[in-house]
Amino acid sequence: MKKQKQAAAVEVQPTTTTPTATMPAAQPEQQKADTPKAAPLAAEPKVSKQQLTIMRFSVELKAKRNIELKPEMLSQDGKFINVNIGEGWPTIQIGNGGGVTLPAIRSYPEAFAAALIADQLLAKQTARDVKKAAAAVTATPKPTTAPVQQQA
Repeated sequence: MKKQKQAAAVEVQPTTTTPTATMPAAQPEQQKADTPKAAPLAAEPKVSKQQLTIMRFSVELKAKRNIELKPEMLSQDGKFINVNIGEGWPTIQIGNGGGVTLPAIRSYPEAFAAALIADQLLAKQTARDVKKAAAAVTATPKPTTAPVQQQA
C-alpha cells in the first residue's frame, strides 16, 4: 500500500514542477497586480443620515409645496439642525440619525410628512387652543354665595 502511494506521489511531482505549467498561472496574477484598481468607495466623502434627510426634505418641499429650502433657513443647534422656513412655520429639528421632530406640534402621525405641512398643522393647533381658551373663559362658573345661616 505504501509503495502505491509513493509511486503516485512520484508521478504527481514531475507534472507539478514543470516550468511550463506554473508560468502561465503566475502571469495573470502579476498582470492583475500591475493594473490600477478603481478607487475604493470608502474614499468618497460619506454623507450623513442627517444630510440625506435634509436633502430629501428639500426635494419634497420643493415638489409638494413649491418652497425652496435655502442655507439661511438652516441653523446648527448641538446635534440638531433646525429648519426655520419662515413666519407661520414651526421649527423643524433634524437629528444626527436623520430623524425629524416638530417640537411645537403636539400630535402628528408621521414626522416627515407632518414637517411638509407643518404650517397647516400649527394653524389648526393654534385655532383649537384659541377655541378652547374662549370656551373656558365663558364657561367659568359664577361664584355662588351660600346662604348664611343664623345660629340662634
